[in-house]
Amino acid sequence: VRKWSDFSEVYDSGAGLEQLYDTLPENERVVFNADVGDSSVTPASRFDVLSETTGPTPSAIVSGEIDGNLVMVAANGPVGGLYAFDVDRTVASDPTVSYDSFTRRGQAGLPWNTLHQNSGDGVGEPGTTDITWMNVFSGENAYVAVMSDTAGVV
Repeated sequence: VRKWSDFSEVYDSGAGLEQLYDTLPENERVVFNADVGDSSVTPASRFDVLSETTGPTPSAIVSGEIDGNLVMVAANGPVGGLYAFDVDRTVASDPTVSYDSFTRRGQAGLPWNTLHQNSGDGVGEPGTTDITWMNVFSGENAYVAVMSDTAGVV
């Protein structure tokens, strides 16, 4: 995150996106730095493939308000998933950004081609390319729409 007036750095996740995986449930941790691979492999079988080249690879970012609180959401491109961050604007100086949560729809134990054929959310949003914030109602009812070019879903 950079300050618009002088482009100085306000927040950098650094290795934070990688370190948070240790705190996640097993079904989300198994896709750590994974790559989609081909349709016959499972998401979990590609564990840690991208660590040497790119790491988590956030691919899109959006921000919006929930009950007056600014929230920033970043998409994990290759295997899908959303990182949520709280942005504290209560101080007069620069905002403070802190990690809040990670969530990923879909299953990690079945091959991609099986996940695509099943009904429901099994495939998740691998290859996330875009995300947008939608304030459908006031209050806590904010939504994000995620587009995946790999799964062909919104």
